[in-house]
Amino acid sequence: MFSYEEALNYLDSFINYEKKSNFSYNARVFNLERMQRILRELGNPHLKLKTIHIAGTKGKGSTAAIITSILNTAGYRVGLYTSPHLVSPRERIKIGPRFITPDEFASCLWETKLVLERLASRGTFTPSFFEIYTSMGFLYFFQKKIDIAVIEVGLGGRLDATNVIHPLVGIITPISIDHTQQLGDDILSIAREKAGIIKPGSKIITSLQDSSVLGLIEKICQQRGATLYKIGKDVKINLIKATPRYQRFDVKGIPVSY
Repeated sequence: MFSYEEALNYLDSFINYEKKSNFSYNARVFNLERMQRILRELGNPHLKLKTIHIAGTKGKGSTAAIITSILNTAGYRVGLYTSPHLVSPRERIKIGPRFITPDEFASCLWETKLVLERLASRGTFTPSFFEIYTSMGFLYFFQKKIDIAVIEVGLGGRLDATNVIHPLVGIITPISIDHTQQLGDDILSIAREKAGIIKPGSKIITSLQDSSVLGLIEKICQQRGATLYKIGKDVKINLIKATPRYQRFDVKGIPVSY
């Protein structure tokens, strides 16, 4: 076991690996195999969680926070996984309004470290900073027996470390040009990476999108047998009042059962 400070130093030691790889999604160093191996050694905690998965360019962090607030208010015990953090590394992993504590952080990372050492003993195994963080987030949420976890994609979607879950619903917020070095030079290439969170038979909600992006999302959903709900068509929002403190609105949509 190590202290919180030792845990941070250990985790930070993996940052240079990510810098050297330049997060290139075309490079062999980025795939989901390492995540799957880590999580398998941890007992696949991610597969034992009910999750909501959020990708997109704009608003995915705020969407994750709003969904979490709604579910918390409804009485659910909700985990929230986001990135990056602003002040404390503990911001990335929350249950309700509370960050993971320093002791909990150190304990989860220690368990993850033991798994990484076992994997390394079987051959070369160098996970990324974000893969380790995400693994311990899943482990923490499972250990705390939460009702549901809201998971924000870190970068892209298709090869993001979070894309090992089988969510109740996937959400794609507005997509625009971003991270061109990693995701592609044009909006459809970027959209294709972000739409990588669409699983066969899943339920997907999309925000208003550029027509070409929406067409791509529709095509991928059709190919994978996923049900697509569109904001503005299947789900309509009527703003009643907006102030600096709150917004009041009506939502009309399609009832969905799980």
